[in-house]
Amino acid sequence: IEVDLRHNLRQLAEMSRLHETERSILIRTFECFDYDRTGKVSRDGCRKALRSLGVQIDQYEVERLFDKYGQDMSRMMPYDVFTARLFTSQNRLLAWTEQKHQAFQGKDSKEDLAFNGKIIYPKGKLGSVYTPENWNPELGERSKKAPDGFLELEYVYGYRADDAVSSPNLFYTASREIVYFAAAVGVVFNKEASEQRFFLGHTDDILSLALDPTKTLCATGQKSAIGGGPYVCVWDTNSMQELVRLDFDKHPGDSGVNALQFSRDGQFLVAMQKDIDHHITIWDWKAGTKRGLVMSEKTLKGPAAMGIPIIFGIAWNMHARKDLEGEVGAIDFCTYGVKGIHFWRLPKDIKNGAVRYVRSKINKAAVQPISGTGDLPSLSHHNCAVWLPNGDCVSGTKAGEIWLWRDTKFFWHNQAHKGELTVLKLRDDGTTLLSASSNGTIIEWNVESSTPVPISRRTIPPQYFDSKSPGIKALDCFPGSHIYMMGSMQSDIYEVDAEPEPVVKGHNARLDAIAANPVRPSEYASAAFSGRCFLWDAVKREPALAFSAPPHDFVAQATCIAYSPSGDELCVGLTSGYWFVYNSMHKTHAKLHRPPTEPKVNAYNLPVLEHQGIAVVKYSPDGQTLAVGAYDQMIYFFDVRPDLADREATVSDRARYRRIGKAAGHSSTVDRLDWDVRGVLLQSNSRANEMLYWWGRPYATADEFKKEGLWPEGRKPENVPKCGEQATEIQRDYEKWHTWTAIIGFPVMGVLPRGFNPEDMNVVAVSRGSGGKEGAGSRGRLLVGASDNGEVFLFNYPSVIQNGPYYAFNGHSSFVKNVCWVADDSRVITAGGLDRAMLQWTVKWKADKGYLGYRGSSDSTQVQSVPTLAAPTSAAPKAVADGKAVAAADSTAAAAEEKRRAQEQASAVSRLETQMRAMEQQQATLRNELARL
Repeated sequence: IEVDLRHNLRQLAEMSRLHETERSILIRTFECFDYDRTGKVSRDGCRKALRSLGVQIDQYEVERLFDKYGQDMSRMMPYDVFTARLFTSQNRLLAWTEQKHQAFQGKDSKEDLAFNGKIIYPKGKLGSVYTPENWNPELGERSKKAPDGFLELEYVYGYRADDAVSSPNLFYTASREIVYFAAAVGVVFNKEASEQRFFLGHTDDILSLALDPTKTLCATGQKSAIGGGPYVCVWDTNSMQELVRLDFDKHPGDSGVNALQFSRDGQFLVAMQKDIDHHITIWDWKAGTKRGLVMSEKTLKGPAAMGIPIIFGIAWNMHARKDLEGEVGAIDFCTYGVKGIHFWRLPKDIKNGAVRYVRSKINKAAVQPISGTGDLPSLSHHNCAVWLPNGDCVSGTKAGEIWLWRDTKFFWHNQAHKGELTVLKLRDDGTTLLSASSNGTIIEWNVESSTPVPISRRTIPPQYFDSKSPGIKALDCFPGSHIYMMGSMQSDIYEVDAEPEPVVKGHNARLDAIAANPVRPSEYASAAFSGRCFLWDAVKREPALAFSAPPHDFVAQATCIAYSPSGDELCVGLTSGYWFVYNSMHKTHAKLHRPPTEPKVNAYNLPVLEHQGIAVVKYSPDGQTLAVGAYDQMIYFFDVRPDLADREATVSDRARYRRIGKAAGHSSTVDRLDWDVRGVLLQSNSRANEMLYWWGRPYATADEFKKEGLWPEGRKPENVPKCGEQATEIQRDYEKWHTWTAIIGFPVMGVLPRGFNPEDMNVVAVSRGSGGKEGAGSRGRLLVGASDNGEVFLFNYPSVIQNGPYYAFNGHSSFVKNVCWVADDSRVITAGGLDRAMLQWTVKWKADKGYLGYRGSSDSTQVQSVPTLAAPTSAAPKAVADGKAVAAADSTAAAAEEKRRAQEQASAVSRLETQMRAMEQQQATLRNELARL
């Protein structure tokens, strides 16, 4: 009725010779049937007025119209109100509704949660959201409660091997397992069972690792966390329990602990900090922080450029030595680093004696030429060092040379490697030394003679056809065997026997892009800044397929990735502005082209968007449209031909992807996109916290829009929305979106813990509500968020309670850049950005009597505490990094809270009864007045 009336009034206004507006024509028509000039019209008068304007209306429709637009006690409708509302947009009408100036609170009653109107909360530039028309307050009550499930860390992909780690960080344990770290997680890996156990006692980057002589205890040191200094945790590699924590003073500069080493008997622990003065600290670690500090003093002064310290590591002499200056039983170790190596001599009674160190000496006159060339050794950085059984020390330099030190003096050297010598490792037999370089070469030396003699040389082959041999970061030898474990600079771990076998895979650059296969629950994909992309098997915990971006003129840094609805194709966006599609079924790249209106097409026919980086890509649910958000603040829409992807001959067809639209309106980079379930509307969220809506793939005719209830109010039928046009209507129904990744909006009002800004939350992801394997189809929906402080948050969805309860999980040490649910909601995958780690979490649900265990493996004896629960109180929610549970409120507080709620409910009922009695009195007065009239 309203649409027909507006259309007829528009035509009358166009034909009017007096230039009347639609409003004046309608008012003048109603006045013809307002006989008493009261500004009101009866039902009969309204029907006659609309009929005179060409709109036929029956008695039932008149009743509906009066109910919608309002009537007074005499059942008369003010036609000025009707006219104003008829010609006012839906957005303006919503703006006139009741307002609430904050998100729902934990103390709100059910009546408060039933609020229907505008909610102003300071999260985005738009400044307000609206409750859905069919909002159920029960969901608000659920949002007050802790999430129905929690996350359990299942597997960590990757190994820390960047330049920030300067000392050995990969070892075999006494149980023949492998211990290492990635991000903020200490990992013990069982190769035979392909299982990992985790130590989660750190809150930031782990920089160093040491194993005691028994190979059962591990020490890990981290960088300074926000608001505190660095510390070292000593923990058991079998139980994964922390034994002691040693807190360090925070010195000027980056005071992380970059090197650790146990003494020969395991009593003492030496730690090196990378602050400006490079403090060295010796602990009697079993005594703890307060009583265990033996000594702490400055060594070399100098800033740690780009986070790389001057002193790289520590090597303790684990063998019987010569007597030095009569100090029988003295403890010796060396520190190595920038252009030097230092030897430390400690007295037998270390706690009471003076600590001395001697700088290495080089007598160039005594240096023997290398292979007759006459070259003297270069004074380059010493990257590694190891002690031999005879008391000599061997070090490796950045120039690829191996040096021999005898009695703290230089004795011999050899140009061992062409590349940088990074690792030295002595086998348990004490006769064989392994040296490794940054170009993947490993040399085996015999050290039984006066100087090392090379025995064999091997080069680790490239893992991919388009890559180089992996540089080697760490080595450790399997006890009693020729097998050894190798950590590569590409964040992979290999076990080397006859041929190197990869046992742990990772990413060799920053990792921002992950996506789950929408069809196959066990598959998900990742893409790193190196351009290397993987398809992962979540069950086998290994990559099923690897591919790279096609070569082009720009650096192929992958920033985003998305699956097509079929699950067979992936779209990968690059920082260069290019993007490409890979078909996993046919294992081919789809060679794309730019629209012909744009100049220049490179040899690979890749579409480039004004040479701006790609921030996000997202397929529509029907797979017919691809939306691409770029750094130039634009959104580009491409028509997709999914029917051509089934045949290998047409996978790379040039006509498969064609640009059909472009959306402009954001003031910052668009990095979150969500389609509605129909694939018609697109929701975009920028880094400036703007939320805009677009017609992504609109219908061809107005009738199709009206059929789906999407036709914009007041729009002419011939003016059909175009692709890329902004949809200005307020979108209140959050359930119509196929995904939700935006950090602002009504269903995510409560995702920011106390003290967080919108910039601190990078992305959110919502489960489908299937409940995973433990309760398919019977679980509520959960929301997981990725934050800048390295934590992963879990909420009930929708999350509408400000400072509501949540679980916080640690493991990452950098910004958590992305998060996604697998197809059946059984797992969550998170990407750690600069820490290069990808964490795989399983979803666990509450049992009838409390929680299941928080386990890192299938061993039922290794049970840790439940993850952190932050309650919606006036105090800030606590997020304990090691996953320990927050204590539950006592019964007294619970009883008081229940009593308070009962009193509020009784008071509300009393007020309602009073209002009802007042209304009854008013009605009786009106009846008497009507009877008198």
